[in-house]
Amino acid sequence: MSIVISVINYKGGVGKTTLALNIAYGLSSILGKKVLMMDLDPQCSLSISALKELEWINHIENKGSIIDLIQQFYKGKWEFSDTWICQLKQSPNTYLLPGHLNLPEYEMKLVANKPLHLSTEEFENQRFLILNHFIKNIHNKFDIIILDCPPNIYMLSRNAILASNYYIIPTIPDFVSSFGIPFIYHHIEDFVQSWYGNTKFLGIILNKIRQQKQILIKEHRLEYEKLKEQFPNKVFNNFISDRILISSIMRRKINIFNETSKKYEIVQKEFTNLIKELDQKIKEQF
Repeated sequence: MSIVISVINYKGGVGKTTLALNIAYGLSSILGKKVLMMDLDPQCSLSISALKELEWINHIENKGSIIDLIQQFYKGKWEFSDTWICQLKQSPNTYLLPGHLNLPEYEMKLVANKPLHLSTEEFENQRFLILNHFIKNIHNKFDIIILDCPPNIYMLSRNAILASNYYIIPTIPDFVSSFGIPFIYHHIEDFVQSWYGNTKFLGIILNKIRQQKQILIKEHRLEYEKLKEQFPNKVFNNFISDRILISSIMRRKINIFNETSKKYEIVQKEFTNLIKELDQKIKEQF
């Protein structure tokens, strides 16, 4: 049965998609997991970081995307097609359900446009369970499913949380990026509790860390210590440094774990340590 993890932060620009993608590659390449990523962000950053632009356009126009799930909901079906999901060439054991730029239109539809086959009460409930139903149909096909959420807690983010076993919050340890994390945490926890759900908070991953002589710069160190005090045992020990090389990796759409050049060694090591810690945290939940 799949383990489902939501990657979420209301703050944009914290490297959420970068972490989601490279964690997926690492779980596949290092630990041999069969991984599915689902792009729930209308910016489609995950999709265009994993696929060439024309490949992505061809797929969403001719094979399917995340909006097909919502269309099925309005048709009164919980069916899915294998064609919606694409296998990534740079990581054959990693798969993607691509995002779509028209996703905001469909998400707004979920706010007020009730399907004819549902009562008002059924609509109020079922619209939050679309991803849940979909994942139940594919739970035996993948080891890990990673949901890359938009930077909000609207309809799709709520769908993702209810469909997940765990959620993680990536952040840059600076004042602006970290300030809202307690609010995010309590907002999600209250929402899960209101649904009698069992989604668990796995922790906070620090991204774009800056160091001088292997010591965190002052602002990052202060925010790191503050987060550890606010969330005991929930801040990952391993983190990802701020490197131009990572932007290059995303632009070139490569799997960092396939690269043999020494210039990638530090990035590979950081992601490897992070992924092993993530795997260990999941194992500790059982």
